[in-house]
Parts: sequence; C-alpha cells; structure tokens
Amino acid sequence: MEEKNGNRFNCAESVLIKVSRDISLSGFNLSCMKIASAFGGGVGGTQEICGAASGGAMCIGLALGTTGDEPSDVFNEKRTKAREITGKFLVDFGKAWGSTRCQVLTAMDKGEQTADGTLRMNDTAVRNRCDEYVLWAAKQVCELLSRT
Repeated sequence: MEEKNGNRFNCAESVLIKVSRDISLSGFNLSCMKIASAFGGGVGGTQEICGAASGGAMCIGLALGTTGDEPSDVFNEKRTKAREITGKFLVDFGKAWGSTRCQVLTAMDKGEQTADGTLRMNDTAVRNRCDEYVLWAAKQVCELLSRT
C-alpha cells in the first residue's frame, strides 16, 4: 500500500497513485483521491468489490472515459471502449485472484475458503495479499492502457 505523511492509503487510492506515477492519467487530482477514499474495504467497508479492482476501474475511466461534453458519437465511442477495457480488467482480475469481491478474497487469504485463481494455485499460503492485488491491478491497468 502507498503511504504519505504517516497515512496508509487504501487499495483503491493506492492503485490510483501507482498508475498515475507510471502513466499520465488525464484529470487525476485531489478530487479523485477523495472519491477513492470511500472505496477501501470493498466499497465503504462492505467487502463488496475489491478496492484494487475498483481503483483499476477508476484509472481506466480517467484515461478513457467521457466528460459528457463530447458529441454523442464520440461520447458513445469513448464509453463503449472504457467499458470494454474495464470489463476485461475485471474478468482478468477474477481469473488471476479467484474473485473481485473483497469478502471472498480475504476469506481465501485467511484460509477460510478454498484458494482459487491462477496466481494462488501454486501459492496457497495464508497471508494478507492486499498489497499483491494493488501491485497486480496497477501493472495490468498500465499494460491495458498502453495498448489503446
């Protein structure tokens, strides 16, 4: 996880910081960090979608999404492309780690649920993998965006 001034950022914030450090994210600013602050712990602590996964989706939206001011054809084209790439990212995340849900991921991390996902199959050790999810998500987003 990223840290600054003694503060530890959540998974979504950390992915945004890492991706913005590696590539230019159009529109990345303090407002984005404020939004991402509500996505830790699986969105508001509900353990739904993983913060690293949602942070990755935010990065893709920042890079490829719409502002709403485009002509309709450009708006629809941008939205379609952003959704396709976000969908691919989330499917790949789920295949790699066994789920995109924080609750399922942490249960596997704790050994409370059978390990699943290609990146877990040879390493079933019980441990918190949140840092791994963040690093993987940031790397994948950068790779996906470099191909667009």
